[in-house]
Amino acid sequence: MDDTKEKIVISKEEEYLIRKFIWLNHGCSIVCLYGDDGEMQCGNLNVHPSLDFKRMPIKEIIETLIKAWRMNAEKEIAMGTIPAFQKDEGKV
Repeated sequence: MDDTKEKIVISKEEEYLIRKFIWLNHGCSIVCLYGDDGEMQCGNLNVHPSLDFKRMPIKEIIETLIKAWRMNAEKEIAMGTIPAFQKDEGKV
């Protein structure tokens, strides 16, 4: 694998659409989303830290959501509400 990191240039409009898509589809209920005055925020602190989809770097948003997903999955597994991942069988 090549370890060089090429920078991909996207337009402001494409960046806005990516951010809006992530904001609207990251898994929290619409009642947790704040979008007045062009904002794109989620304040569902039960699931993840407060997120500002308009200003935070996209990489930071994705990393925060992945970390929150993992933590929530671990809690669900510990409570027995979802099965643990079976490495040998590749099943959830």
